[in-house]
Amino acid sequence: MYDFTLERFLWTSFYRNSFLFLPPGPFSSQSVSDLERILVQAQKVDKNWNQTKPDVPKFKTIRQLSIESVAPAIQLLRGRYLLVGLAKSLSLYDLERSDASWDEPICIVDTVNDTEFDSKLGLSNSVEWYLNEEAGSVMYAATLATKISPTEHEIEPQKILVWKIEPTAPTVISQVASIPLKLPIMYNIYVSGTFVVCHSVAYPRCRLQDSLVYHIPTGKVYHFAELTVEMASLSILFDRLLLTSGSGQTET
Repeated sequence: MYDFTLERFLWTSFYRNSFLFLPPGPFSSQSVSDLERILVQAQKVDKNWNQTKPDVPKFKTIRQLSIESVAPAIQLLRGRYLLVGLAKSLSLYDLERSDASWDEPICIVDTVNDTEFDSKLGLSNSVEWYLNEEAGSVMYAATLATKISPTEHEIEPQKILVWKIEPTAPTVISQVASIPLKLPIMYNIYVSGTFVVCHSVAYPRCRLQDSLVYHIPTGKVYHFAELTVEMASLSILFDRLLLTSGSGQTET
């Protein structure tokens, strides 16, 4: 057995297949003793590293906000502003206000007529708010709004509501666009820069039938032809290019 441990191929094989953090190698100039020494040192480092347990972060409640109904969407903006979306309203809180008034929203926007922000028709588990925090003091959010059917059995097409959020402006939250959607199906929406990207959620052997990009400053809408289910993501690059990535292909 001792003679076997002196075989170079044994240590080079260990070196090449080891999960340890090792320097480049093995090289022909390294002896069996060199390889053994490096592997043993790496094993000791790995053992010490795994035995070191970082302190578990401790959390404490500094403020508590009571909401009467279930909030389908909660988003913290810039570490200060809390956006809370309910079925019939959208509220913005300033967490840095005085303790006496921080839990009073600085702005409330209510839905109109028979429209709800929260989808209760099985189109999505909750309203999803996608925010842009790259444009200075202006932030944008996009939500899906569903029209409530009188019979509650019919799923009607949704629309995208685009909101402009300026916490220090006279009008804190304002609706800047309403984009109708063609089909009563599940959608994903994203905000990147000044673009809103929307596409239907694909299922196996299905196609993405209603996909668009909306440019907020100009109000232009760009519709896509059908996209295959293999498309994995949609995103905006550098505020100009639309990137779609899928299995084995990428398009701009």
